[in-house]
Amino acid sequence: MSMEKKNRTTVSSLSEFVEWADGLEIGDYIFRGMSDKRYKIEPSTYRRLGKTEKVNLSTLLNVNMGLIEEARLQGHDERKEPEFHDLEMLAELQHYRAATCLIDFTYSALVALWFACQRNSKNSSVSGRVVAVRNNPHRVKEITADLLKKGIDFFFEGDQAHRLYRWQPQQQNNRIIAQQSVFLFGGTDIEIEACCHIPEEHKDTLLASLEKVSGITEAMLFPDFEGFARLHSHRKLYSVPNVYNYLQLASRAHGRDKWKEAIAYYGEAIKLEKKNVKKGKSPDTLLLSHLYLRRGSARFEKERSKSKSDYDKVIKDYDKAIKLDKKNVRAYRYKTHVESYQSG
Repeated sequence: MSMEKKNRTTVSSLSEFVEWADGLEIGDYIFRGMSDKRYKIEPSTYRRLGKTEKVNLSTLLNVNMGLIEEARLQGHDERKEPEFHDLEMLAELQHYRAATCLIDFTYSALVALWFACQRNSKNSSVSGRVVAVRNNPHRVKEITADLLKKGIDFFFEGDQAHRLYRWQPQQQNNRIIAQQSVFLFGGTDIEIEACCHIPEEHKDTLLASLEKVSGITEAMLFPDFEGFARLHSHRKLYSVPNVYNYLQLASRAHGRDKWKEAIAYYGEAIKLEKKNVKKGKSPDTLLLSHLYLRRGSARFEKERSKSKSDYDKVIKDYDKAIKLDKKNVRAYRYKTHVESYQSG
């Protein structure tokens, strides 16, 4: 029995998935999520070759060397730094969806779960899976600054061809940071320590839980301009923003001192949550209390920046937060602070 089959499980909720990840044997792990459980863990270059080419390490190396050379001939390696090493070129190409020898993994099991819950464009009725690979230095060699300077052929020829390498780019873009990404590549098979299957019928529920509990969404994982544009492409059906969408927008505006926008977004979130109550749904009083607290804070900052300030609306928001949640300690503290600020 393979290690994967021995440690394989199926989950239907976020709590079950966390229990699976937490139950892994002691060690350091990296994870990969796949929307189709039938996908192999292999370089995307192999999928590009199809069935017409003989798939082996020599072919893998030649295709990637050719890709790097062609990209350089077209001037795609021009940047401020004097050198653009082979691995860096491949990472940049993979960022824009080119097929390379690099295989994406993540240090976060929850991020891997998000990818496993995506819908396959060709077949949306398939289960996904998350695999865990032990980040063992005896199995996987880390790419150091010296190794980074090596040409890609170094890793696929001679004794090096029988090793597996792990590389986390030092010059990290926002996407790599958000996804906690790391690359695996090399000439040996990747040993799966454990596998978790995600049934197709539970994908949407798991995605909703990930957004609510961890804030993991497509917008969060792809925060660059390309990701933003893709999120609003013609292939993405428009969906009316929900409470958590508005809360996220409000938090971003709040963090950038855009008080007017933050207040408006918090207000929209409050309206939506109140509509849920009118529809007969149980009110999330803790969420509403938090929204009033945050809007009150944004209003306070806005008023404080004026020559003539009016803190009545600020106080009212804090009072509503307290009424909804008597244990909201911050609402009491903030209200006291505003009152003393107003009197002083």
